[in-house]
Amino acid sequence: MKKYFIFYLFTSFLIMQNNQIKAESNVKPDRIRIVDEEDKLIKDPELREALVKLRQEFNDQNELIKANYLEKIKPIKVKKDNAVTKLKNDYLEKRKNIFKKFGYKKQIYDKTPKPLNKIKSDNIEHQYKVQPKIKKIDPIKDKKNNQ
Repeated sequence: MKKYFIFYLFTSFLIMQNNQIKAESNVKPDRIRIVDEEDKLIKDPELREALVKLRQEFNDQNELIKANYLEKIKPIKVKKDNAVTKLKNDYLEKRKNIFKKFGYKKQIYDKTPKPLNKIKSDNIEHQYKVQPKIKKIDPIKDKKNNQ
């Protein structure tokens, strides 16, 4: 039992290490954050002021790029949606024509279940009427009960 427990712990540890290595290898380092950490250590006020000004310029340009991207992507999304809608409509039309060609008539099914006898009791509407049990008459037992 101890062997299995140790084996289980060892394999789970290896799997966790493997997953952690994969997760770390897929992430690119954010060089801007690293540089910001370095900038905090600078003591020269003139250099720090120049770096703050540069950082502000970077942030403004970054926001401008994001805004331009959103402006450019909106018409592309609308165009894609229109193309997909047109494709769906063409598909449905061709499907309809194929059914006509083969003379197949679409069967219409009533999707709502039909209730049995609806009854009302105590202002509560029951969906289905409970069927009463039918007593079977046995002539032999009836003769015994009547005697």
